[in-house]
Amino acid sequence: MDSENDFPYENSDERKPSRKEVCKRIIFQHEEVSIPVELKPTAKVEEIEAECCGEPKVETEKCNGTCRIKITQKIKITIPVQYDIATKVGRNEIDCHTAECM
Repeated sequence: MDSENDFPYENSDERKPSRKEVCKRIIFQHEEVSIPVELKPTAKVEEIEAECCGEPKVETEKCNGTCRIKITQKIKITIPVQYDIATKVGRNEIDCHTAECM
């Protein structure tokens, strides 16, 4: 068939449809497709570092003939964490909303 007007008629008495008789439609079918994906997260804590911030604060307390001190220091803690994820992709599927194949 070379064009849309070529049609293999079995009966030679039949005529080809005119342009006005041609009915064209665009059909849409919505289906659901899915694919299972398994995700496995990993996290690795690397070397932790601490750094002083500012000067320490010193508090003293006299108690029953002794002297107690409390030292408070602000510190900056650096915790490098390396995150990653492993994936495993399963078989894809389509959910046809039609009858089963015959």
